[in-house]
Amino acid sequence: MRVILSNDAADELKKMLKELKTNKGVSATPSEVTSWIVREFGANHFKSSRSDMTKTFTNLSKLVRENLKKSASNEELIAALRESLAASVANKTPRVRTQSKGDSTIVSNVDLKIDTQDKGSQ
Repeated sequence: MRVILSNDAADELKKMLKELKTNKGVSATPSEVTSWIVREFGANHFKSSRSDMTKTFTNLSKLVRENLKKSASNEELIAALRESLAASVANKTPRVRTQSKGDSTIVSNVDLKIDTQDKGSQ
């Protein structure tokens, strides 16, 4: 497996290696340190960080496209859009505006209630 790091991550890895190598007898390659970091993170931090990672890596466009491909009828289309919207809301970090006193206020909320009745059938 080959992993490509962002510039920031690569810089952090270089700093870690440089600091590790200041200790006598330490010999490590970038691959060894990266493997150690992934193992430790997976074993000790992944479960607690999973929600934040999900928020960061949700691709709403892909999710909507996949759900729309499954839709054959108007009802399925509405259900697919509702499912996509629900997932995006669940995975999205709300935008927060900090006020002068340090209090926080949520700026955006989404109402998941969708009227499924066709106006022409009333």
